[in-house]
Amino acid sequence: MAKKRILLIDDEPDLLATTKFLLENEGYKVYTAGSGAEGIKKFEEISPDLILLDIVMPGMDGFETLHQLRNVYPDSEHIPIIMLTVRTEVESTFQAKGFGATDYITKSEKSDLLLAKIKKIFSQSNSIDE
Repeated sequence: MAKKRILLIDDEPDLLATTKFLLENEGYKVYTAGSGAEGIKKFEEISPDLILLDIVMPGMDGFETLHQLRNVYPDSEHIPIIMLTVRTEVESTFQAKGFGATDYITKSEKSDLLLAKIKKIFSQSNSIDE
């Protein structure tokens, strides 16, 4: 079975590196992008199975990136997108869901919670594919 491809979009180099390491240790193929625009370009190149998208980024923020992915690229409709952020306001959760995010997690939450959410999403998509 081919490795699941995850696109991680975040402007924080340290977070990109540590999250990539964590996910690769779980057997995923991880691609990174340091901005929303770069993330959209990578999306076009690799057609990922899942996207992890930071909300707070300079230039094109995560909400704008999510909006573009969902509205400009019909292929993205079936790709789960988990928003990552330092924000804890409920409004951010509603805004992310309103733009088409699958889930939302704060960066302060434990990495095992992120892994559990990813595994749950992939197990649900595998049962749909069968």
